[in-house]
Formats: sequence, C-alpha cells, structure tokens
Amino acid sequence: MNIMALYENLKAAVEAEIIAQQADKANLKSLRAVWAERIRQMEEERAVYRFETAKQVHPSLEDAPVVVDTGEVEVPGEVIFALGYEVHVVTADLGESLDACQLLIDLTFILERLHQLLEEQIRSPHHFEIAMAEAVLGLRRLAEVSANGGVCHLLRCMQQDAPAHERPNPEQRAAIDLSSHAPVLFVWGPPGTGKTTTLAWIAEVCVRRGESVLLVSNTNVAVDRALTKLLDAVGSDGEWARRMAQGAILRLGISELPLLQPLLLSSHLERLGTANESEHNRNRGEHSSQNERRRLIEKAQLIACTLAKAATDPYLRERRFDVLLIDEGSMAPLPYVAALAALCRKRAVIGGDFRQLPPISVTQDEDAARWLNTDIFQQAGIVAPDGSVQHRWNLVSLAEQWRMRTPICELVNEPMYEGMLRTPEHLHGNAEDCLYLVDTAPMRACSDRTSGYSHFNVASALVCVGLTQRLLSENPFARIGIVTPYNAQASLIHAMLLDCDLAHEVRVATVHRFQGEERQVILFDCVDAPPFGWVGHFLRGSSPAEESTRLLNVAVTRAQQQLYLVGDAGYLERKLPPQALLRYILQSIRDGGTVTDGSRFAGVALDNNRLWRWVGETDFAQMLQQDLREAMRGRGGVTVMEPLLHRDDGETLADLLLNLLRAGVDVTILHAEEADLHERTVHLRQAGVRLTALRLPQGRQGFQDWCVFIGRQAVWWGSVVMPYRGAAFVRVASRATMNELQFLRRPRSGV
Repeated sequence: MNIMALYENLKAAVEAEIIAQQADKANLKSLRAVWAERIRQMEEERAVYRFETAKQVHPSLEDAPVVVDTGEVEVPGEVIFALGYEVHVVTADLGESLDACQLLIDLTFILERLHQLLEEQIRSPHHFEIAMAEAVLGLRRLAEVSANGGVCHLLRCMQQDAPAHERPNPEQRAAIDLSSHAPVLFVWGPPGTGKTTTLAWIAEVCVRRGESVLLVSNTNVAVDRALTKLLDAVGSDGEWARRMAQGAILRLGISELPLLQPLLLSSHLERLGTANESEHNRNRGEHSSQNERRRLIEKAQLIACTLAKAATDPYLRERRFDVLLIDEGSMAPLPYVAALAALCRKRAVIGGDFRQLPPISVTQDEDAARWLNTDIFQQAGIVAPDGSVQHRWNLVSLAEQWRMRTPICELVNEPMYEGMLRTPEHLHGNAEDCLYLVDTAPMRACSDRTSGYSHFNVASALVCVGLTQRLLSENPFARIGIVTPYNAQASLIHAMLLDCDLAHEVRVATVHRFQGEERQVILFDCVDAPPFGWVGHFLRGSSPAEESTRLLNVAVTRAQQQLYLVGDAGYLERKLPPQALLRYILQSIRDGGTVTDGSRFAGVALDNNRLWRWVGETDFAQMLQQDLREAMRGRGGVTVMEPLLHRDDGETLADLLLNLLRAGVDVTILHAEEADLHERTVHLRQAGVRLTALRLPQGRQGFQDWCVFIGRQAVWWGSVVMPYRGAAFVRVASRATMNELQFLRRPRSGV
C-alpha cells in the first residue's frame, strides 16, 4: 500500500468514527455533573473546576470544547483532564462551588479538525513532510545506521557527574545515541522502565544541538510528566531560564502544574499584553493576540502538547519541526501519528508499550476499526500479527523497571515481557507483603449482568469498599486505585465510595481508563463469579497478542507496592482456560502471597455505613414489610424481582403488593424472559401490576437475584445462593448506591 492510499484509509476511518460518535446513544454530549469545586483561579476571570460526573469518562475528552450549563448561565470552556468520574474544565469563574449541572461536550470537534488536516495532506502533499510519514508508518525501508559518535555527553547529568541512579542506564544510553542517527526510532518501554525520562533526555539532546522538537502525548497529564522531566534534565541555570522566559520551550494547552505555568502559551501572551499596554496596542485587539500567538509558535524551539492540540491548533499545523517525539505511542491512534509525522523533517522517536492496551474506538465499521485500533508498533512491523516482537535495529528495549516491587513485576515479567525486566535491589520484597488474594468464595457472592451486557457483583463491590476503608485506616495517605474490567462494576463501586465520602481519596475506573496511571496500592476486582458458566472474555486471555491479556497486564502493573486480587478463586480456577494469564497470576499469589477471606472486608464496609446492613431471614420479612408500608405514603414506586413470590412467605408479599397497587403506588415485577411465572405473579398481573421481562445470560433462566426497589427509600439485594452467615439480604438506604443498583437492574429499551 502506498502512503496516499494509507492516508485515504485513515481519513475514512476518522470519518466513520465521527459518524459513530454522533450516533452513539451512550455518548457524553450531555454529561451530568453531580457537583463541582473551583480548584484554581486564573487570569482574565477564568478558573479551573473539578467536576464529579455521574458517568465514567475517557481521557479522549481532553482538549474538547465544552459548555457548562448551570441552569442559570451557559459558559464555554475546555476539558483539560478526564479520568474515571472526574473532569477538569477551564471556564469562566463561576464562584467557589457549583451544584448539579450539565457539561455539553463536543465529542467530534477534535476528530473533525484531524479529518481536515488529513484531507489537506492528501490534497497538498508537497506542503508536508510525507516522506517522514512514510518512514514512520513502515512503508519505506530504512537503511540500518549505527550510533557512531554518541550524544549522551551532551546531557547535563553526564556533564555534572550526577549519581548513577540519575544517569541513563545502558539501554537508555543506546536509545539516546541512536535517536540522533536513526530516521525512525522505536523505544519499547514496559511499565516503570523510564520511557518518558528517556524521551526527555532525547529532547534535551535535540535542543542542545539546536534542533526544533514537537513533543506530544495522549493526555495533558502525560505531556506535563514528560515536560517536567525535561525541565529536571536541563536544569534551571541562567542560560536556560533566560531562553525559557523568551519562549524557547512552549506548552500548548492548559497545565495544572505550577512549575509549568511560565511555559504556557497563554502566560507568554499575558506577559506580552502587559508589556504592550499602550492605547494603540489595546485597540489592535484580537488581531494582535493572534499575531503574537503565531509568532510564539513559530519561534519556539520545543513545543509540548497533546495529540489533539497538535492536530487542532491552526498555527502549529503550519509549523515544521526537525524532530517528532511521541510518548505513550502505543495508545496514539494511527491517524494522529500519520498527520503529525508529516509535520517533521528529520527524525521521529516513538516510545510506548505494545503489551498494554491499544487505541480504542466506537465505530462498528470493521475496516475503520482496524485502522483506529491498530497501534504504530503493529503498523510499522515491530510487532507481528501473532504478537511476537521483531527485534529490529531501530527498536531499543528498556529493561530496568523502577515502579513495582519485585513480586508484582514477576507476575507479568515472563508472560508479557519475555523475562527481560530487571528490578533494582531496593524494590525487592516478600510476596506475602505485596500480593494478596481476597477470596469472595466464602461469601457465595454471585455475579450479575445488566441488560446492556456489562457485569457487576454487589458482594465483591462491598469487599473492595471495605478493604479500601481498612487500608486507609492503617495509612490515611495511601494512594489507592480500584480497577475492574466492567463499566457497571466501576459505577457501582464509585457510588458506594460516594456514600462513604471516599470518592475523592480513591480512584476507581475500568482498566481502559486507568492506563498511564499508577498507585501505591491497586485493587483488581475480577467481578465474574457463579452462576455464570464461563468467565468474561476480559479475563480469559492467554497470548500477549490478545487484548484481554494486555488489559490484565495494565491492571497489574499500575501497582507500585501492593496488589489485591478480589474474586472467587475457586470459580476462576475452574473456569479459566489452562494457559490464561489470570490463572498464572492466581497460582503465583497462592504459592507465595497472602490469601484472605473477603467477607471480613465486606463486614468492614457494612459496619462503617449505618445505611447498609446485612439482614437475616428472621428479620427480613418484617423489615421488608415495614418498608413496603412506608411506600404507601407516596415515596415512589416499588419494583420486585419475581423469584421472591416463590418463597414460603410469598403470599404475604403478594398481598402487600396488591395493597400498594390499590393505594395508587406504581408496582412492577421483573421476571426472566423465558421463565415460568408463579401463580401469584399471574394473579398480580391480572390485578394490574406491570410485568417487565429481563433477558438474562444464557443458562441463567433458572436463577435470579432477589431484589426489591422501594422508591427513594431503600433497595434490598439478595440471592438464592445466600444466606451467608445467616444473612439473606443487604439492605441499602444510601442515595448513590441505591440509585446505581436501580440503574443497573433496570430494563433497557429493546431488551
């Protein structure tokens, strides 16, 4: 395939993604924010707000335009951070805090600008460095070069004879030296191996040699991390301080780090505006500002920004650079890589880890998805279709990792990284202090599925919350992350954390949204448990080429000091394929780590929230009937799972439901789509009770949870596989958890 044909394919893929995002029912065009607080005031009566959102968000929202609708005013802004249930927005200063509001986000703005750039490059290739794009994308054979005449001596840390741990190791030196000769260099950086630091050193060498550099990554946090490491590398001596004050290093977009504020384009424009505060200059207005913006971008020696900002800024798109540096390149969608490679003349260096998750898309178009979900390492032939690594001359592999304690690293070292990772001695430790299996089997916890096909598990969610509370009681400053493969489970755990006032202290997200993050302690909730006859595909992966294996690799390698695996160990060991990575991890923890009963942590969660409690069979009927009588006071409708009517006390329940109906309360019975109805249910339907069918997973028609939703008052959640320690139900009366359970169990349209 020639380069122009590839560009046409990439442009078509972006167009398909735009159409898919516009049509996606679950898109975040209108995102509900539960509340917001101002976290920083800025110039020109602007501020940065942190919004707590009702739905999980993805970092791809960053740099998108947004309108904040408070119900009283609508003000424009820009998303600068998005992860988990947290969004940071730069907008007008609206006060110290905001109540519930809407974020109206233009999801396709960035994609439309990217599409325009690709179209321009196709239409006028002579205006761009298409040959460089051809080399980066693996369409032109590169003659092998060697790193004769190394450049590491240019590094400040080498000139000042810094301590060994502050200087590049052998693999990093090889990458730095080769980067000055190779037209295209790939740096394979497994977790914690200093990939970003290596790219920062390469950037330092480039600017010391007088070359212009475009440094990009996928998120603002990643860009700030790379730029901070560059500033650490070059130091703050007089010469560099003077050059940076003049705009030699420029940060496009918004940074939340105080250290980087002087490098922001907006900061330079503000200083220039203050210096030129004459009547004549004030009258030049916006035209003057745009001219200054263009001039600053044209003269900067190094510009750092996100992929999205690079593709959308009109003046940066006019600029040509000597060197392109892409951090987190394995997460960079190919259309961005192709478009930005054509802005650079001499060399490109791409750092990433192709054993982590690739870019993602929402389009259902198979051809488009293939282009959008393929990373640059695959496209360039560094990774073969079977997942094996092609060790070419222009690939440097970093092998010394500084993030994880040794026992955590060893869980993935051999299966994912061919055993190449080394860990410094100070990170060695005992497995029993680092690796924990929190077994939910004694609780007889059951997994369930929403009608949208996501999985959730109430018992394991309680375990995660209780374990988090225990860890924070032992160390209030612990940085904890909770990771799960399923959106539904992440939402449920987040709701529980909200009800425990812990949502701001603990990050919870699906694995896809946690990539690029790290925490001292990671809890990985497997979720899947009986009565499912199989584990979900997210947990089944065996080969490094499989997305599910890469997903598990990401989850494990977010942990620095401790990893807690939460799940039904016996079920997983029975159902996982023989070669599954999760089976290997389970066995490794059993052999050397610590195994503990999850029920002790569920008890912690229930003890710490007076609105959650276990209820035994002896108290169940009386307490439920009391709640149902309260519902007659008009505090919302009542929804009951049909199996409750099969119980010995089902007749009493049926009578109560009938009385509710007569009192004008809306009553709904949820039942399995193909299950036989009890005669009590049939009688209630004849009396006017609404019946709603749920499509359950294959093999589940004979099994259901016992659930009762009572307006805004309480949710009862149990299971036919319980009781556990005499408790048949959990009664939940806290608002966020109650709302989330009702949402997870509600029927969806078309189901």
